[in-house]
Amino acid sequence: MNHSLKRYVERLCGAGALALPLSVLPLMAVAQQPLVQDLSNSDASSSSFYQQTQRQEASSGNLVLFNQVQEHQQEIQQLRGQIEELRHQLEQLRRQSQQQYLLSLIHISEPTRPY
Repeated sequence: MNHSLKRYVERLCGAGALALPLSVLPLMAVAQQPLVQDLSNSDASSSSFYQQTQRQEASSGNLVLFNQVQEHQQEIQQLRGQIEELRHQLEQLRRQSQQQYLLSLIHISEPTRPY
């Protein structure tokens, strides 16, 4: 602490009351220092920390996108399988309806055949 400041405090408060102000003065010096240190514009090691953090954020975003792409690919495969099943069912229904139509024509034409 500055010596002249000490004398000023002694004269202001008296010798007996000097202990409290002197114990508070170091705290005032600490209070003037910033509580949070800005590391964004400091040396290369801290900037590499920020770069690593940005890379981790980007890679986690890429991981999310990758997982979404995989989920969509699985969903597409399931939908393609469903399409194939529906195509097969449709073909079976076409064959059945064609056979029923032909049978109905045969049935209609039978009574008109000469004996």
